[in-house]
Order: sequence, then C-alpha cells, then structure tokens
Amino acid sequence: MRILILVEHLHGKSLIGGYRKLLDNLHHWSTKRDVKIDVAEFLDGTCKPLKERFKIDYNLYPIYHLKLPFAHLTMYIDSVISFIKVLSLLIKNRYDAAVTSETGKIPDIVCYLLSKFSRVHTLMYFNHAENVFRNVREAYQYYRYKMGYHPIASFLSSLDYKLIVQAFKSADMIITLSNFSLKQLTTMGLKKEKILVTGAGIDVDKFVRTERITKKYEGIFVGRLAPEKGIFDLVKIWSGVVKKNPTASLLIIGTGSESPYIEKLGNMIRQYELNENVIFLDSFSDVTLIEFLKSSKVFVFPSHLEGWGLAVAEAMATGLPVVTSDIEPLNELFNSGGVLFARDINSFIKNILFLLQNDLLSEKMGEINAEYVKRYDYRRIAQIELKAIRRMKNE
Repeated sequence: MRILILVEHLHGKSLIGGYRKLLDNLHHWSTKRDVKIDVAEFLDGTCKPLKERFKIDYNLYPIYHLKLPFAHLTMYIDSVISFIKVLSLLIKNRYDAAVTSETGKIPDIVCYLLSKFSRVHTLMYFNHAENVFRNVREAYQYYRYKMGYHPIASFLSSLDYKLIVQAFKSADMIITLSNFSLKQLTTMGLKKEKILVTGAGIDVDKFVRTERITKKYEGIFVGRLAPEKGIFDLVKIWSGVVKKNPTASLLIIGTGSESPYIEKLGNMIRQYELNENVIFLDSFSDVTLIEFLKSSKVFVFPSHLEGWGLAVAEAMATGLPVVTSDIEPLNELFNSGGVLFARDINSFIKNILFLLQNDLLSEKMGEINAEYVKRYDYRRIAQIELKAIRRMKNE
C-alpha cells in the first residue's frame, strides 16, 4: 500500500498539535513492510522540511509557495498549482490514499480537489475548530460583527470556511480525536458514517524511562500562547497562588517568541507583579520537555478549547498531578482520579494550593495518572488508523 501525505510547512521551533500526531503516524507506519510513505510538503522557503528538522526517513516531494502581496489570492493560486503537482505524483506513483493532517488550509484544499478530480481515496484529519458555523451567513456575521473584520475580509474568511467544510464533506473518511470534535463535525453538516473517532496518543515509554528529578517549579504550563489556551487566565491564577505562597514559581513553555499575544501576556505579568515568579521558555525538544515536566510539582492547564489534550496526557505520563479546565473533551478523556477539574479562576487557585500543600497526595495522584495514560500509547492509535486506511482502500 502506498500513501501520500499532504502537509503544510511548520513555522516555529517546537512540534505541536497535528504535526506531532502526523510524525507519530509516520514513525509507526514506516515500520510496516507493505506500506510506503511519500510526503508532499508545501513550503514557503523560510523553514526546512520536517524530514530534515526531525530526522524522519520518508520520500519528500517539496512544493514551494508563491510570494504575492495578497494572502487570500496567493493561497488559492498556490492550492491550484499544488494540486496540479500532486496530481502528477498520483499519475506517476499510483497512490492508494491521500492523507491530510490538519496542518494548514492548502493541504485541505488540495485534498478537496483530489476528491473531485481524481480516483484516489482521501482521508482528512480533524482535531477541533475554534469556531463552528452552520452556514456561510453565520460565519460572515461572526467575522464582520464579532471580530470586526472589513466586509471583504469577512466575506473571504467565510468563503475559506465553506471551502474547508466542503473538503471534509468530499473526503472518503475523516479521523477525529474525541466525541467533542465529532459533535463539531456533525454541527458543520458532516455525516457520522464517514467519521472515525480514534483519539491521539503519546510515546508512553519515552516518559516512563526518565529518572526522577528534583522539583524546581511549583507549576508548569505547556501549550501555544494563545487566548483559547487560557494564557491570560493563567496569569490571574498564578497571582492568586503567589498571594498564599509568595515564592511559588510557574514555568510557561510554549511558542512564546512567535505569539502575537506575548506582549500582552508580558504586560499582565508586570501588572500583577509576577516578574520573579514566572519563567518563559519558548522552544524545547522532547528530552528537555520531559525534564521540565518532571522538575515541576503541578501541571496547570486553563485551556478554553481542546480537540484532545496532548499536553495533559504528556504531563500525566511524567507522573504529575494535573489541574485543568472542566471542559470537553478533557473531562471525558482524563477522568483518572489524578486530575482536578476547575470551572473558574478561584477553583484553579484552590486546587493548585491544595496540591502544593499535600505532597504525599500529589505524588499518589501523579502515580495514578502515569498508569492511567498508558491506554493512550500512540502506536496503538496509529495501528487503528492504518487499518482504517486499508479498509478504505479496499472499499
């Protein structure tokens, strides 16, 4: 079986979200003797391909973006040009399936065109959407009146949304992470029959093998520095913790230097006088991430929106107790007994202080989490998804 994966280039230094799941699948699928993986990566010339950055062995077909002043026009022209190039690959190599991994709009649009103008089976991944609309008019009203976009920008953004929804509707199969993301897809008008909920996974063994490290930080957060991750709530939460524990330190690991919200976050930290209590780290390898997690006492995750919760699973695997938002799908997936769910800032503060004041209980909760999260080993998930591709191919 031969699979072509369509992926957008990765900006930034850290591997997050759909890229991590993509590379986990590549690692696992490439071990199968009867599976051949090729990757068409859409590059803009400013960053190296994933193959070079993360030392993965696969056949790379680079497709470079145009550089034009109009972003939307450029995206659509790039999508058509990329489709033509991918179509030539299909003719040459006779792929059994084309797969996108929710890393950008261009791979999704190319996949849509493939479903319309080729015979290859198409599979699309869906993690979650920040906003779900029932129709284009609803999307336009959101961008125009809530986000304050210019009428033309609102029209183009709603057109983008409609096109991506059509791409998902045209795909032969959609793989998603949780019942929450399944509900989002059905709200968008997709049929349940073509959707497979598999979840995500982590390399559990990698986290378990590390040595115990002295605790340096009372709290740690890992994630994108974006409002939907609750980063501004995080500052208020830690301010409340520091009022009771003045020396409590919080390590924030994320895409700091590239986030448009970093300046506002820094201003909030100064406003709440937390300069001595909050430490930033804006890039990391898997090894250093594990070291920092293990050197912390509590994982704090006030996210407002998640498709699955990879950061929570990794924290659990290192043996940390977790305080996280009481939202779907986190409360669906991680109700282990070692995770405390909070509905507001005061609940976060109360739960964090409780754990910091009870070392033995915190350690026990961390042990429960490490055992619980073993069910989310990425190899099992990748194997389920590979079987789904085989079934799709034979239908």
